[in-house]
Amino acid sequence: MEELLIFIFTFLIVFTVYLIFIYIPNKRRNAKKINLEKQPMEIKLLVNMYKIDLKKANYNRLLMLICFISSIDIALIVSLVMMVNSFLLEIFIGLFSALVLIFLSYYPVGLYYKKRGKTK
Repeated sequence: MEELLIFIFTFLIVFTVYLIFIYIPNKRRNAKKINLEKQPMEIKLLVNMYKIDLKKANYNRLLMLICFISSIDIALIVSLVMMVNSFLLEIFIGLFSALVLIFLSYYPVGLYYKKRGKTK
């Protein structure tokens, strides 16, 4: 039960931080004038790996989806790390799970946008 509370609390905090620092500043950008260098790293990943066309995709919806997915990823990583007592094992599990979760969680997003025809 304690792990579930840690997960929910971490998710809410990280989601709020993502909304304040990623979603709100970036939602006002016009999709036609998007400079890829000024985008969050998650959008760069989606554009480079899955060839998502930001002009065809709903930019605000994509930002909200990134905020949600990244918050779940971080909350899962924190929950996993909190179950381990060894410092070195915590670092190893945190790094490994972060890499795996990033690629696993953004894969369905890339497939969704490919299926909808919003790729280059």
